[in-house]
Amino acid sequence: MLTEDILATQNPGDEHYAAQRTIACIRHQGEGFFGPPTGKTVWVRTWADRICAEGAVRQEWLLQDRAAIVAQLGLNVQEFARNLGLMQNQLGIARESAETLDARWAGGPEGDDVEGPIAGVVERYLTMWAGGNSGTVPGLYHPAATLYAPGHCIGTGEQEIAALLSGYRASFADSEVQLHHLIVRRDPNEPVRISLRWSLLTWHDGYGKFGVPTRKPVSITGISQLELRDGLIIREYLGIDELAIWSQIVN
Repeated sequence: MLTEDILATQNPGDEHYAAQRTIACIRHQGEGFFGPPTGKTVWVRTWADRICAEGAVRQEWLLQDRAAIVAQLGLNVQEFARNLGLMQNQLGIARESAETLDARWAGGPEGDDVEGPIAGVVERYLTMWAGGNSGTVPGLYHPAATLYAPGHCIGTGEQEIAALLSGYRASFADSEVQLHHLIVRRDPNEPVRISLRWSLLTWHDGYGKFGVPTRKPVSITGISQLELRDGLIIREYLGIDELAIWSQIVN
């Protein structure tokens, strides 16, 4: 497992808040959550927001791109989510409501206060996920920007990025974003780096990435880590668990 970045800030008192992003190369060689072993090599990103004090983790919000694992194993994430739901039913495991999932993702300190151009970037980014938008907000991404998207997908340039994101916006047209935590780092010899922990409590009410609308309530929990150049997003590492979304839709 390799750490790509850690954005840390100090909370009041002796607490620290750290947003870590890792990438790992793993081999599917045992029977488990993802089925019979295939021997395939898989790359997966994981995001973790943590409150730390006295050398210990006090609270953690953990997100893994499980759809990337499913895709690289040659499986269909929608069917995998449906089969996972059937197995949970057989085991008597109750499914949690979208409201419960959303509430679990909240909490912790609000994070950094920002103003000026960076505040504008944060506001426009959150607006991009709000209801009524499709794709990206003009003037938010650098022309050479790269988006590392869920499901082991990469988009380069505003047109490709807009195509990747528009599928979400079309599926959840009535979304309202909640920002739970924000870190902004301005370190020497580094681009401005931003980490946002956010969520959408919404309904699956449109034709988009997630198929025919079902009108089911859905919680989308995310961590977005951005790097800026000239006040625009030059790189984005978007953490969303699409398997969790499909599980809410198909079950």
